[in-house]
Amino acid sequence: MLGKVSLRSVALVAVCSLLCADASAGLVGIMGNLNIGGGANPLGQVEFEGPDSIILTASNFNVVTAQVASGYNWGGWDGLGIVSKPARLNPLANTAIGLMKGEDYWYGTFYAQNVQPNWILVHYTYAGDATLDSVVDFDDIALLAWGYSNPAVPRTWNNGDFNYDGLIDFDDIGLLGWAYSTQGTEPVLYRPDSGVPIMGGDAVSPVPEPATLVMLGCAAMAAFAFWGRRRARSS
Repeated sequence: MLGKVSLRSVALVAVCSLLCADASAGLVGIMGNLNIGGGANPLGQVEFEGPDSIILTASNFNVVTAQVASGYNWGGWDGLGIVSKPARLNPLANTAIGLMKGEDYWYGTFYAQNVQPNWILVHYTYAGDATLDSVVDFDDIALLAWGYSNPAVPRTWNNGDFNYDGLIDFDDIGLLGWAYSTQGTEPVLYRPDSGVPIMGGDAVSPVPEPATLVMLGCAAMAAFAFWGRRRARSS
């Protein structure tokens, strides 16, 4: 696949195998592979047009991660690979495409599908949502803290690498802190079995546990630093 292709056109026309439904606010689909030309060095672009989610059943995790990292393009979401139109146009820059291996997924089912260990879950959500349940909460903070303090932990989204630079550092803390404090502002398609009944701008942000306040304070400072760097790059 070369050039720019809509995820919805790919999913709805060509390669859906088990499930492909246009949900109320986003596409939910299952497919084998997106087949972007160039593999880990993508020569084409697949765009998430809305708050979409996709399950890849026959893809290489490292290749898909590289494609999302290339599309992310330091927060611009305009590179080659897998990109998100809502994230690119989001004035708060608090959403992203998150992904993880099925074997690392906590909840068993994803959009009513029994998640298999070899699957790759690709989900439009808030930056910092390490668990892909569409909210940023204590679980995500704990995963980030674990990844940050353990160099042996793989540098992946579910362990806290939210900007796809192969590191878990202050920038990732800033992304999580910013999303934590601003979530509920963007239409994110909540995973049906996440326990979150609300979708869109009326979502209620979680109340922080006392033990997380210090970390969130550091995260907030990093968020302002990240926001300043992003504005400087775009000017």
